[in-house]
Amino acid sequence: MSINNSRQVKAIIFFGPDGAGKTTQADMLLARLSESGIRCKKFWLRSPHTLAYLLWRLLFKLGKYRIEKNHVGKEFYALSLKNRYTKVIWSIIEFISIIPHILRFYMLINSGYVVIAERYVIDTIANIAYFIDDKNFVTSKMANMIARLVPKDTLLIYLDADYYTIVNRRGNIAEPSTYIEIQRYTYEYYSLLFNPLKISTTKYSKEDVNRIILQYLNNYLVS
Repeated sequence: MSINNSRQVKAIIFFGPDGAGKTTQADMLLARLSESGIRCKKFWLRSPHTLAYLLWRLLFKLGKYRIEKNHVGKEFYALSLKNRYTKVIWSIIEFISIIPHILRFYMLINSGYVVIAERYVIDTIANIAYFIDDKNFVTSKMANMIARLVPKDTLLIYLDADYYTIVNRRGNIAEPSTYIEIQRYTYEYYSLLFNPLKISTTKYSKEDVNRIILQYLNNYLVS
């Protein structure tokens, strides 16, 4: 199996809520393509990173956070930003903080690897929207700028799952339903823009999902 010359696939990017199976499918795909002799690397990006992470830790110590709980009462912490200006500033900080990781992503592509991204900038957008507690961020100019970091000749795969399935898979560490709701809202929005392969992993086993993905990739990969 090799990359079809009719379209040079530079990256395969997964997105979807935590617990939908992105890690499992990215690992399975990495193993399958590597066995076929395709040079590929796995990549992971969300947020907060670097500067944003350090500032988040500082704000946490200053008590600038809100607490949300999952289905068993486990606490999760996010920023508590009270006005539009601080939310805009935070989104800019997040954008600056992912730049080193974006550069690494493009360096891998320029080195001839097919990059399999378990998470990429769409997940970053979802995370920022949750952190600043603002769904409207998803349609903002900043979010649009971040989304433009998806390179051309990229295959996108949207793995979705309902909250009941996510809880069954992740157990006590499942994120609060409010977090998953913002994630799914973000992914549905960008699904309309990018037209990815969309699979509900609630309905299929991981083996069936992998088979669907490989069948999809057969349009771009040849034996």
